[in-house]
Amino acid sequence: MNGNYIGIGFALGAFLTWGIGDYLIQKTTRKTDVWRALGYLGAIGGIVLLPWAIPQLSAAAAQPPVLLLLGLSALLACVTAPITFSAYRKGKLAVVSPILALELPLTVILALLIGRERLSGTEALIILAIVIGTLLVARRRPLAGTTEKILEQGALLALFAAVGQAAGNFIIGKISQASFPILAVWVGHTAVAVECLVVIAARRQWQQVRDDWHHFPKLIFAQGASDVSAWVCYALATVFIPISIAVAVSESYVALAVLLGVVVNRERLNRWQGLGIVLAVLGVIILSALSG
Repeated sequence: MNGNYIGIGFALGAFLTWGIGDYLIQKTTRKTDVWRALGYLGAIGGIVLLPWAIPQLSAAAAQPPVLLLLGLSALLACVTAPITFSAYRKGKLAVVSPILALELPLTVILALLIGRERLSGTEALIILAIVIGTLLVARRRPLAGTTEKILEQGALLALFAAVGQAAGNFIIGKISQASFPILAVWVGHTAVAVECLVVIAARRQWQQVRDDWHHFPKLIFAQGASDVSAWVCYALATVFIPISIAVAVSESYVALAVLLGVVVNRERLNRWQGLGIVLAVLGVIILSALSG
């Protein structure tokens, strides 16, 4: 089978599982706590992927550049994940969401400038449409006439988070292209799990942890499984196709997450979000067809 088809298949898998996972993570965070939700997610990824990560870790130990990238990936995961959740907690969703959506174009820029990837004119135009659609979907109100200030509370955190997430996406893609896709995902999840364990221990929240697993075990497992599956799919996609195309397809999951909010939570879309969903979804379909 053509490697491009395999790569697009994995990218679409990340698109679906990230969209579902984003919704489940939001529910888990609201029912538990930011640090505990992150800790459960990281622990599930670290444990499930361990059998595949150990052989890759042994091979990576002989490659100092890969070890450096793994260290950077772990550091970015530990810094970016808490900042992202803090931005949502402190800022208005109408301001935070579109800033975090900058993760997509920033990752594409890193892939083109640092990764020296090349896109055809058609691919570049379609990716631009996906980027615009994703940014429109992330808006909770029309762009025209908005009175939100870019530097209000939570916005600066969201900007840092978007930059960190973009760098993390790019680094995971490069580690995966060096033949260590599972290891790339495992390192980030394990690092976050250890970080959250330290925070939970410092806060002495062991009783809350027991209560969480008693009341919400299915939700916790579901959010962990979705997130791990998404990251593994994304990492494997970058083995077969350029990072810029893999991230353009998979990161449009924002549109799917919003649709889930409409169907499950009965949220309402404004006209800009509707247009954004059309642009993003059509862009993903066309880009997938062309790249395949």
